[in-house]
Amino acid sequence: MIKKVFIVKFFQELPIYKNYIIKVSCRLAILGIIIILVRLFAFELFSIPSESMFPTLVIGDKIIVNKYQYGSRIFDIFEFNKQKKERFFRINGLSKVKRGDIVVFNYPNLSENNPYGDYFIKRCQALPGEVFEIKNNTIYCNNIKVFSYSSLESKKKLEKEKEHYNSKNRRKAYLKIEEKLKEMLSTVLFPHDKDICWSLSSYGPLIIPAKGETMHISLSNISIYKSVIEFEDNKLEIRNGLFYINNRVTSHYTFKKNYYFMIGDNFDSSNDSRYWGFVPENNIVGKAELVLFSLDPHERWYRKFRWNRLLKRIE
Repeated sequence: MIKKVFIVKFFQELPIYKNYIIKVSCRLAILGIIIILVRLFAFELFSIPSESMFPTLVIGDKIIVNKYQYGSRIFDIFEFNKQKKERFFRINGLSKVKRGDIVVFNYPNLSENNPYGDYFIKRCQALPGEVFEIKNNTIYCNNIKVFSYSSLESKKKLEKEKEHYNSKNRRKAYLKIEEKLKEMLSTVLFPHDKDICWSLSSYGPLIIPAKGETMHISLSNISIYKSVIEFEDNKLEIRNGLFYINNRVTSHYTFKKNYYFMIGDNFDSSNDSRYWGFVPENNIVGKAELVLFSLDPHERWYRKFRWNRLLKRIE
């Protein structure tokens, strides 16, 4: 009898429950749409997985990235099926990327069909059209000093190694090791050319490609700009010392896009543009604005939260 009464009552009140479920579902759907729109056009939360931006950002930081600062990217779902490099258009932003901005971008797979790799975060240190160079851990743009990195730990390690090999018997062996390391770095660092002997602290000079700018290309600089020329939908060939772009002999090239040079604040331990080159403007996602909160992965659960990094502005 109780069961029958309950079932009858349930069916009598069903319209009330139905209206309530519809209202809740609508509110959740609207909330979901708002969250998606905010993530697409305005802000997105990212986690810091490495120490490449130390001490500015540390492992465990959860940061807010402003997407509309440089203009949000709207991907074209129909272009994905056509295997094209240009798969989105960008809404006009508040400003262009400035030197010193901490930028989130897609890793530039310039030699592959899909140039949008994993998310990276670095500080922009050179803008399109600038002459970039590093001398003794100091960055110069157009021969003007713009940023100096502290490399005390690396210098101390190097001094210890030099002291160890300072005796006359070991000095020659040390010089051989030093020469080998330089040779190895020249192939590891961009542009991966053994004839260009750059190092992490002494790098360049090189010109950052800028849209509309024409550059003279030669055997001495082709390794720097080859990937960019090919990325911009060109076929590049070298025959008998002559350059053929799209089967036409030439000694100049006009860039179609803007590019940037990104470096991590942890100068000696950062996988950045010194290793893989220029970042196309299309790969830029947004500007890092704020550390929302931070969790220390090495501490126990009750000590994980870093109160000193709560709502910390990123500069």
